Amino acid sequence: MNAQPLVAVAIPARNNGKFLAQSLKSILRQTYGCFKLFVVDMASEDDTSKIVSSIRDPRLNYVRYETAEGLAKDWNRAIEVALREPAEFVALFHADDLYAPTLLEAEVSMLEKHPEAGFVHAAQYYHDAEENRLVPCRPYSEDRIIGANDLWNEIAEKGFYHISTPCVLMRREATEKAGFFDTRFKIAPDLDLWWRIMENYKMGYISEPLLVHRVHPGQMSSSNTAQFHSIKETQLILEKALEAHSRRDPFLPKEKILGGIRRYGARGHLSIARMHLACGRFSLALQACREAARLDPGPSTRLKASLLRLLSNSPGRLIWQRLKKLNALVRGDLQGLPAWAL
Repeated sequence: MNAQPLVAVAIPARNNGKFLAQSLKSILRQTYGCFKLFVVDMASEDDTSKIVSSIRDPRLNYVRYETAEGLAKDWNRAIEVALREPAEFVALFHADDLYAPTLLEAEVSMLEKHPEAGFVHAAQYYHDAEENRLVPCRPYSEDRIIGANDLWNEIAEKGFYHISTPCVLMRREATEKAGFFDTRFKIAPDLDLWWRIMENYKMGYISEPLLVHRVHPGQMSSSNTAQFHSIKETQLILEKALEAHSRRDPFLPKEKILGGIRRYGARGHLSIARMHLACGRFSLALQACREAARLDPGPSTRLKASLLRLLSNSPGRLIWQRLKKLNALVRGDLQGLPAWAL
């Protein structure tokens, strides 16, 4: 019987003590046995080191840096720590998320069955901390292997494809060939890396949600300002990737894909407008609506932007408050979820 390939899991941590113990325990109870786990502490000022030392498991290791260098640099340091091990696969998990016990087993199995895949990710649940509810995110209902052209078609038709970065498992050789995270990108260096890997490999997708991704105010990406910059950077990364892939495949429908990228940006700004409305920042909501309409002047975007603008005026604000109350009454609860996700 062949030995299981080694998986190296790195968790870059920066003041994540509130959720770290629960996240570590969810990883350490994986059904896949052959892995090592590294908490790479980026100068945390909380009790991160005490939390790690309180968990007695020979697979768990702690490495501390005395400075935090920024998202991409810190992620690269975490990957480099993990790759000191002779691991065939490497993962960069998050310190505040929750992982299903079968995650590594399912992802390793897919990468072993499909050598053409450079990485794999799974569907997930988003956990809304404010409202304590889980929202599933499943791009497809069945497992599949996805090539770059498949993703470009998704972007052309739907505007975007969500890759669940907190549970990506990468093939070592694919990661090394792509060159890790580009430090020029401050918010979405992961998206840039996935597209660079897909210049030489395909991507695996597991349809079962195997991650609870927490969304909470302490995250850099949860603020309205960060959301705005994330949209801009994502558009830039997609346009950069499109240029690189077009050189390999001159038959890619570039204009159609660029239209999809603009629609992605428009939807993002409409989402920002909704967030501003929820917080009572009506002038900022109007600005976001105008930017959405500028990016995508199509009828759907214009209609949604117009409705949000109506909700930003005085009578509309009363309607908005009533809609929020109605939403609180009809949204789903946490019943029917697997035990690990609760």
